[in-house]
Amino acid sequence: MKRTTIMIAGLALAAAATPLLAEGPLNLYIKGGLVSSQGDTRDMTNKGHGYTLELGYIGAPASWDGLQYRVYGGTVTIPGDSGFSPWLRVDRGNGSETIPYSTYQAMTPSQQSAMTVFERKFSYDVRGNFIGFDMIHPVKLGNVPFNVFLGPSLHQWFVTRVNPNEPQGDRNWRAGWRVGLGLPVAKDIELNLTYVFTEWRSKDAATMPYEKGGNPSRPAYLTLTGSYRF
Repeated sequence: MKRTTIMIAGLALAAAATPLLAEGPLNLYIKGGLVSSQGDTRDMTNKGHGYTLELGYIGAPASWDGLQYRVYGGTVTIPGDSGFSPWLRVDRGNGSETIPYSTYQAMTPSQQSAMTVFERKFSYDVRGNFIGFDMIHPVKLGNVPFNVFLGPSLHQWFVTRVNPNEPQGDRNWRAGWRVGLGLPVAKDIELNLTYVFTEWRSKDAATMPYEKGGNPSRPAYLTLTGSYRF
């Protein structure tokens, strides 16, 4: 299923090149703004806010009867809470208990291997690169024009555990989707509210205990951004 979703996203991105060859000058844009962490992203960072920057171009082939497309790339950063104290839920033979991660680190390898770790909780810095393709449909609510958009994306996450600092190795490109609403406020300026849903790490019970938000992990976030078309 994952490979199929990634393949669909890749094909959609490649398909965007076809109308580009037939068009004139591109409508380039730059977009930036605030991020609100959602779901697993909130559990990973233990914080609510970050920022994003995006570059891309928008096309409107005459044969599409008002529909537009957008091809884009960008970056998103949501810092983790460096003050969070990580913990583990373990069984040392006397039933389940929660211990600070610093206590676990101070144990010898034989002591660590003698216990069962059921769950853990850390804080992470979450940063990612993304590319994507949107279909944009202009609509009106009363006399107010909006742009509704939806499309597939690909994300590469760079995740670092904080306190203690430890970069995570899961950096494969993963499929995602985004849906949003744009409000034009001037000829070349638009405000956007966007929801993004992705994947970072799948649950691997054989090598890693369950971690709320971190294993499995499907980062999601809302963005409130402004874009300028030039």
